[in-house]
Order: sequence, then C-alpha cells, then structure tokens
Amino acid sequence: MTLLSFNKLSLKEINRQQVYAAIYREPMQSKQQLARSLNMSLSTVDSNIKSLMQSGLLEEAGTLESTGGRKAQSYQINAHAHYAIGLFLLDEKVIATAVDLNGAPLWEEHFSLDLSDPAFDDSYYTLLQDHLTKLLHKHKLQTEQCLGLAFAVQGTVTSNTVEAQPNFTRASSAQTPDHVNYGILLLKSGQQITLEQVQSHFSLPCSLYHDAKAAAFAELWERPHIDNAALFLLNQNLGGSLIFNNMVHYGNQGRGGLVEHLKVGHEGRLCYCGNQDCLECYCSKQAIEHDSGLSSEDFFTKLRSADAAEKSPDLVELWQKYLHYLGVSIYNASRLIDGKIILTGALAPYLQQSDLKTLLECVNRYPNSFNLEPDDLILSPRSDAVVALGAGRHLINAYLEHFGANPINDQCYHANNLELHLPELASANNSD
Repeated sequence: MTLLSFNKLSLKEINRQQVYAAIYREPMQSKQQLARSLNMSLSTVDSNIKSLMQSGLLEEAGTLESTGGRKAQSYQINAHAHYAIGLFLLDEKVIATAVDLNGAPLWEEHFSLDLSDPAFDDSYYTLLQDHLTKLLHKHKLQTEQCLGLAFAVQGTVTSNTVEAQPNFTRASSAQTPDHVNYGILLLKSGQQITLEQVQSHFSLPCSLYHDAKAAAFAELWERPHIDNAALFLLNQNLGGSLIFNNMVHYGNQGRGGLVEHLKVGHEGRLCYCGNQDCLECYCSKQAIEHDSGLSSEDFFTKLRSADAAEKSPDLVELWQKYLHYLGVSIYNASRLIDGKIILTGALAPYLQQSDLKTLLECVNRYPNSFNLEPDDLILSPRSDAVVALGAGRHLINAYLEHFGANPINDQCYHANNLELHLPELASANNSD
C-alpha cells in the first residue's frame, strides 16, 4: 500500500468517525446540518452515512420539520448495534446486565451458582458460562454483537502486567498510570482472580474491574460534569471511590479512594484487611445483618414499621450508630475532596430523607465555612446492580473511543490491556 492510499484511507476513516460521533452526541440531525457543523461536503456526509447504515451503526430517525421544501431525513445511532455484558461476581451470587451503546441497561438478572465450594475454579466458570448462554438466548441477543464481558470483583487491587490477547481490536489508551491495571484482584479470602484465568474460560474478550471503581464509573457516566466527588458503595462489603476533575481516581497502585478502610470505631472489630475498626466493620450491609441478626430487608421493614413492638429500641440504636459512623467518614472525605458525596449500592434504596438529614447534621455539627449543603449529598438508589452497570459501561465507552464519541474522557481502565470484539472496525481498517 502506498503512502498516498494510506493517507486516503486515514482521511476516509476520520470522516466516518466524525460523522458517527456528531450523530451520537446530537441525534436527529439531517445531512445538511451535519455538513455545516462538520465543515464537510454534502457528498462526503452522504457517503459516510450510507457506510455507517450498511454496517448497522446508524438508523433513520424520522423527518425534520420542513423549512419550505421537502422534509429532511434525520439520523441516530443504532444503540442496539452492539452491547456489553457487565457482571458483578459475589461468590455464589452473580448480578449481570447488558448495556447498549447509549449506556442504558437492556436487562438485569440476579442468579446464584449452585456450588459446593465457592472457589473461582473450572466448575464456577462452567456454570457461569451456562447461565450467560441462557440469558443471551432468553433476551434474544447475538453473541456476534457483544463487545465483551466486563467482570467486577470485590477485593484488593494488586499491580500486575497483563499480556495483550491476540486477535482482538484494541481500545485506545486510557489516561491512567502505566504500571497500574486490574490484572489481578485479591479477594478478602486471599484467593487471586487474574485476567488470564477468567479469559481462558470464555471466547469473548474479558476485562476485570474493582467493584467500587465500576460503580463510580456508572455514576460518572450520568454526571459527567460532577467535577469532584466521593462515592460510598453501601454493599455487602463496603466500597469507596473518589472522582477528581471528572476522572475516577486510582492512586499510584490502584488503591485510591478506599474509604471503607478509614478508621472510625473503637470496639476492636477486625477488618478483612487485617486492621481493626475500619468503616467496613460498621457500615457494610454485612455488619448491619450481623449486628441485628436479621436480613437487611427484615431489618428495614422492622425499623420503618409504625408498630412500636416491631420497631425495637435496639434496632433504632443500631441504625443511629450506623449513620454516625457513616457521617464521620463523610465528614473526613468532604475535607479531602471539596465535592459531592454519592451514596449508592445495596443499602441506598433503604435510605430516607430523614437519614440524609441526620448525616448532614453529623457532618455539619460544628458551624464553619466547610459545611456540606443538602444538594452536595447525592442519593443514588440503584442497589448493588450499579457495579455490573458500571463494568459494562467501561466497554461501551472504550468502543465509542474509536469514533471519538466516548461520553467520559476518563477511560478509567488501563485500556492498553482492554480488548474489544469489533469485527466491523477490524474489517474497515483492513480494507483499502
């Protein structure tokens, strides 16, 4: 291939990407509007729209209001052209969701894996693969359209170099430190989950994420101009993440934002990290269930009950203690980031406005110029499915990177190691 033909190919692909990105960001545009906004000829816009429609990436979106002549046809992306699967692995329990190109969940499923040993071994992945096959069939999704599988796991991130898997198109590099990635996740049990281990069981490209980072990415997708925030993931095990300048914060070793390991208590409770009295020991869903002897659903049913017999003083005291420790941690986090506080995860749907008021009173207990305002405390009651959603959105964002249309500039993952299944882009790049 000559340099001239290479340059022609590059310009053609650039134009194609620009047309797609413009329609993604602002759907319902006509060819004439696109030509003006992109400073392209009408024929160039027309040929790229035809190419994108033939690839199934664009679709007609009805006609626009007439300005005197024939009504112009408008276009939008085909949000179902591709999808990603996000999975939150919790020993025997799995939360799975499919995410379309707009980042919207197509479905959400919770299921359990019937295992005698919850270890992440061959039998675990075999059962998981069987469930995924059934889910795709149930929801009538084609494997060929799947960008990949994004697995989110609780645990401690460790540094590791992961070799790129062959035969998949790369996403462009993310702005994260070169020596940090999520190649290995160390579970609290001490078991390691590696990307190679997961990938060996699936034909689709796989990626690994820390659960709290995935949850932060899900929130950032819908609040791309939040600037700075601390996220508290109120799950079975507590999680935390920080957002700085609209980017998820990783730190030097991928351990940035671990608010769950802030020391708050004085009861000598042992945390899975090895230290005592971490926030995890007091404000996780697991801690509530352990201290009350009830499931979280039964705990809140009794706590909110109008029947005084069910609403025991012990439960009220336990909940006030929970809010106290959470409030102390929000106080500490707000002094570090000067931003919003996001509460999400499994316990978030149970929080009421009276609880948020109690948290604000705890944070603002000393009148000064650093108080949080009510709108600084964001309740995002998505349950623990927010983790799977965020994991899937990573892959969607990486796919949109190819067109310069990604909603979030922070790619949030060491994308040098992020593989996507992109047959149409691979064929386009190989054509002359």
